[in-house]
Amino acid sequence: MKVLLSLTPILVVSVSVAQIAVAPPPLESRIAQASKVCICELAGSLGSANDYNLTVIQGYKDVAKGNVIRASSPESFDRLAPMIHYLLFLGSRGGSAYWPISGAVPVPRDFPLTSSASEATSLESDIDDYLREKYRSGANTDAQSIIELLDQFQVLSPASLSLLGDVAAGKENTVALWAATILLKRGRGASTLFRAYLERLETAPSREIPLTGSAEFVFLRFATHSEIGDFEKLSHSDSTEVRHAALLAIKKVADRSSTAFLIKELDSSDIYDEYIAVSALADIYGKTGEFGPGMGEFERDRGRYIHLWKTWFKHGDGS
Repeated sequence: MKVLLSLTPILVVSVSVAQIAVAPPPLESRIAQASKVCICELAGSLGSANDYNLTVIQGYKDVAKGNVIRASSPESFDRLAPMIHYLLFLGSRGGSAYWPISGAVPVPRDFPLTSSASEATSLESDIDDYLREKYRSGANTDAQSIIELLDQFQVLSPASLSLLGDVAAGKENTVALWAATILLKRGRGASTLFRAYLERLETAPSREIPLTGSAEFVFLRFATHSEIGDFEKLSHSDSTEVRHAALLAIKKVADRSSTAFLIKELDSSDIYDEYIAVSALADIYGKTGEFGPGMGEFERDRGRYIHLWKTWFKHGDGS
């Protein structure tokens, strides 16, 4: 291994496979566990495939700019790229040994850690300030990349919720949809925001609909009979996430007025769309057995189940 010639302190980081979290805990939990919270960038390999240097750009908890963090694990750092700033949460093993509590989080290069309150409060405040600045200046790419961090907090402050409300009502679709998603996941604005959220999804170009991973949760949480028309429109969205969420919302509402629509969905080019339609029809009409197959059964003989439902509808059983 090469000898690192530097006058700056070196933090030694190592991690085992058991410490890799599939779904990272909320930011509050990561901050509470961390001995140090900092923004770093990749400074290059130490000569071994498993060893990296990370240079500290900024940090809370007495992490000085210019410190070098030595990372000795392929599991956490094999996807890091040069010239990218990463937010890291480091746990202490005593002395100069540290380990990453969760994976590195990419952040914009000009995102600052400047607040001086507790780390959780400071990070949320810094995110708010940065988001507000980028949103007002129209720097939507940076605004989108940082708004996703707010979604990783378990509880948001009134200031963050207010800012998200402003952003959700803005003109830029991608950031507005992210903001609305974060608020709706937390049960905010159900009476008016969900309606605006659906309308924006219906009119926004597909390239401006973010992949939040939360559309299904939001749709199922707020779906009522009043939105059936919206769900039918959105079931043809170019966004696979939105399309599946809309069909599942129709299944949840279970209104017989959707019967003809669901029969048409049996001709979808997406097998999952077809299966949701079959499953929804089975729920609406209380049918089981061959009319309500599991996904595995449907995949093995989809033509048979589609034919059953089309024949059933043709004979007027869905009228």
